[in-house]
Amino acid sequence: GAPFPIGPRHGLGSGGGAPYFVVDTDTRPNPGAVARADDPSALYASALSAADAHWIAGEPPAFPQPCKVRIRYRQPLQSATLYAGGLPPEASAEGGLVVKFEKPQRAVTPGQFAVFYDGDRCLGGAVIAGALAS
Repeated sequence: GAPFPIGPRHGLGSGGGAPYFVVDTDTRPNPGAVARADDPSALYASALSAADAHWIAGEPPAFPQPCKVRIRYRQPLQSATLYAGGLPPEASAEGGLVVKFEKPQRAVTPGQFAVFYDGDRCLGGAVIAGALAS
């Protein structure tokens, strides 16, 4: 796999003085893409795909489902809409979702959890598969 996870700031030995963030990884010989902190547009995504959804009530909500979502620990809740299924293929399996954010979100990280809320009630959660452009 890649030597750095997506999202965290790293000293990548690239020089230039500006901090860099990992925004994409690849398992080929030259893995990864980075973005400068002073040009962070590549760090933001307007949607994400998620897999392995688990619902507190045992049944999924009616889709599309407006909700609040948290994709990082202690992050303020963000307005979004959940859609069943989706792309890429890993998100179209049973329990697959697409989450479209009202405002683009920074550092959507595959392997982390997205947790969904309806008001104060937790609807459930899913594993983030990847960021989507729209």
